[in-house]
Amino acid sequence: GWRVLEVANFLTTAIVIWIDAFMWFALSGILITIFFSVRSDKEENPDFGRRWSIFGLIIGVLSLIDFFAFAFSFGEFGYTRQITMYVSLTNSVLFLPAWLIILSYQLPKASAKFESDADPTEREPMVENGGFSDEIELS
Repeated sequence: GWRVLEVANFLTTAIVIWIDAFMWFALSGILITIFFSVRSDKEENPDFGRRWSIFGLIIGVLSLIDFFAFAFSFGEFGYTRQITMYVSLTNSVLFLPAWLIILSYQLPKASAKFESDADPTEREPMVENGGFSDEIELS
């Protein structure tokens, strides 16, 4: 009875730890990719600011550190739990919300620029009233 309960507790704890680790690993990959995407934008006024992408890179690197701290927390490394706690707290309470707030201020500008860059000769989509139109115009 008790052994089964202890094994189930150990397994669920381990699963949660690995899911959290994967979350930080995926977040780091996404934010690092966003950084290089914004960095490669050669426009003078990019849609999203370079400082915002650098802040995302910092969050991404900290997320990668958090992933490795999660991965090493299975061993007998006592300091990794403290590192994990501080980095997770900093990322999830301070940095990530601030990054999202900055993103929310940049989205209207990017949306307006995207809509103004649309091709004026572009036809309207073939979707009308929630369904597909039966008539297709060939030009």
